[in-house]
Amino acid sequence: MFDPRDDARDRDGREDGRARVYDDRDRDDDPRESLMRDLDLPRGEERELVAVRDRVYELNGEDSRTLAALGAFRIVPEQDLDIDHDTLEHLRDEGLIETVDLGDDERGLTLTHEGRDLLDSHSPDREKQPLAPACSD
Repeated sequence: MFDPRDDARDRDGREDGRARVYDDRDRDDDPRESLMRDLDLPRGEERELVAVRDRVYELNGEDSRTLAALGAFRIVPEQDLDIDHDTLEHLRDEGLIETVDLGDDERGLTLTHEGRDLLDSHSPDREKQPLAPACSD
């Protein structure tokens, strides 16, 4: 018997049967790209609108890769990220990341609650494994 969901899984390569919005061909050679494998977020150079509940964010591939890295590692020392200042400022302005004090004059970056919510809502495994909250003092 024909089941259209089987066809969607075969065509899109996704177990949940949802259609992928952002094309895998927009990938580049950035090592953070592997962290985006299961995220359905923009991958290109132009910023696109991304909706999460009642909020809309403007994100491009660089923004998405940065969010994916912070989601994977929870807190990343700022100097360890090779990201331009404009990207960081944009993500701060969008309310998706924040700076935390790591001590010894070192600062780190982490996702805000809104940033974790965005990644959770654009991950096919969002019902199974929500992102762990960042440590808070």
